[in-house]
Amino acid sequence: MRITACHASVCAVLLAACGRGHVPAPSAIPLSFKDLPQDYIDELSDVPDSVRRLSGRRVEITGFLIAYGSGGYLYSYYEVNGCVPSVPGVEGTVRVAFAGGKTLLSYGQRAKLRGVFTVGPTLQDGFCLDMYQMQVEDVELLK
Repeated sequence: MRITACHASVCAVLLAACGRGHVPAPSAIPLSFKDLPQDYIDELSDVPDSVRRLSGRRVEITGFLIAYGSGGYLYSYYEVNGCVPSVPGVEGTVRVAFAGGKTLLSYGQRAKLRGVFTVGPTLQDGFCLDMYQMQVEDVELLK
């Protein structure tokens, strides 16, 4: 019998279930803020198809994390002018929620996040608060 990649995957899952192996984390699609529109967006139609196709997929993106409790935001840039932070608008922001009730406190820390990315506007009182969201599974704080 020839072992295919599918057979190998099933074997890995069964071995892990029996405590005789581990299942590697699913790979993440690299995503950069450069892949996202650079102009102001407030409608789903403003988002390119290439980005919309990533909705529901596991991605990896690096940015500057402002986290509080079980959520926060990842920004394409984070600058402090005097004591006032300067951050991008909707086009350079990903709203994040940490999986499994994890909490994190971080202000302007550069971080690489992996998790499920979704695309769609969050509206409040007629204003678009964010267009991109992520259910974060893994956080790697960077220097």
